[in-house]
Amino acid sequence: MHVFDHVLLEDVCRRLSPELVHRAVTKTHESLSRWGIALPRIGVSGLNPHAQGPQESRAIAPGIERARAEGIDAAGPIAPDTVFRHCIEGRYDVVVAMCHDQGHIAVKTWGFAGNCALFLGAPYLFLSVGHGTAFDIVGRGVADASMILSAILQAASLASGSGFLSDFQDVASDSGTVRVAAAETP
Repeated sequence: MHVFDHVLLEDVCRRLSPELVHRAVTKTHESLSRWGIALPRIGVSGLNPHAQGPQESRAIAPGIERARAEGIDAAGPIAPDTVFRHCIEGRYDVVVAMCHDQGHIAVKTWGFAGNCALFLGAPYLFLSVGHGTAFDIVGRGVADASMILSAILQAASLASGSGFLSDFQDVASDSGTVRVAAAETP
């Protein structure tokens, strides 16, 4: 989850507020609860190195404290260079990042193939591929369909009330075998 999506970093610094952080943490908590994670553990990233800057003290920490006062399990602000590792290791169920690249760099580095982006706040499920438009390969027959397949499968699982898919499976495609999110098999 990102507090800001496609916003210039200088605008993130200027516009970040306790209300925006609180809303992002709350929406994340509500969505994960609805999708089968009863008590979501939310790690909230800082913006600055070591999570020590004016944005952390002025906006991020107060937003987290407000969410915690409402009973939400949110920790932070946590240093941006470690919070994603903590999530991968199972300390958190999700990370709230302050901006697009902060969250996307971590996800794409951890597992580019098969990831997808989930947008919160709309009255409907909104999933998309976790990459750009790939204009450089249009018409060449080399596109990798794993991200759109993952987005479709994740949306179907969430819409059916089955929660998040946690496993991956190999699926044949025109560009070869790809890894996509898959339902666990009994």
